[in-house]
Amino acid sequence: MKAAVLLEARQPLRIEELEMPDVGDEDILIKVAACGVCHTDLKVVEGRKPFHAADDSRARGRGNHRASGARCQDFKVGDRVIIGMRYKCGRCRYCLTARENLCERRPAPPVLRKPTAPR
Repeated sequence: MKAAVLLEARQPLRIEELEMPDVGDEDILIKVAACGVCHTDLKVVEGRKPFHAADDSRARGRGNHRASGARCQDFKVGDRVIIGMRYKCGRCRYCLTARENLCERRPAPPVLRKPTAPR
């Protein structure tokens, strides 16, 4: 599978051939037909947001379902899907009541503080 890969902030994205990952119990495999890059991703590429090499893009996209893990039976092969990267644990009271945007286990965003002048 080909992917645009960022290895270092402020460097061009590289198109690389990557191995297809195994489908875990809570995963679905999607053949991506189209995707976009959001403004936040561009800030990472430009070095204006912290870069973590292990992060995947927060891109949005669409495609077709290809395979499911044992615990993901809501889709069948061939279903058209929309991809939106939003964190949810699937276990807290908010995720269990369809309010994933309030997920209790969502990683906290970094705290940004203005530098203070030395005293």
